[in-house]
Amino acid sequence: PKFFDKDFRELFIAMTKFALDERATLEEVKKSAWYNGPTLNNDELKETMRQLFEESSIINGNSPKSSPTNSMKSSATNKACCQPPPLQESLKPIKENTLQSN
Repeated sequence: PKFFDKDFRELFIAMTKFALDERATLEEVKKSAWYNGPTLNNDELKETMRQLFEESSIINGNSPKSSPTNSMKSSATNKACCQPPPLQESLKPIKENTLQSN
């Protein structure tokens, strides 16, 4: 997509070429403009991510206050819907099929 930095797009394309002999090597990745480009410190990253989240929430018609973490907190009390069954229960059909085939 166009919203990715040009240097990142070029590196990504070079790293994901179908032919192995055409893919970027680790040395080439480390020499790339994107790899050697500017980075954000922790505070800058937090602020950038907060702004991106707010922008995406507004674009998608959601209030930034109804964040995924807020909805996770409210649904965390209903653990039954979100947790896989115990391992023993999920293996039961496999055991039964194995015993029947022997």
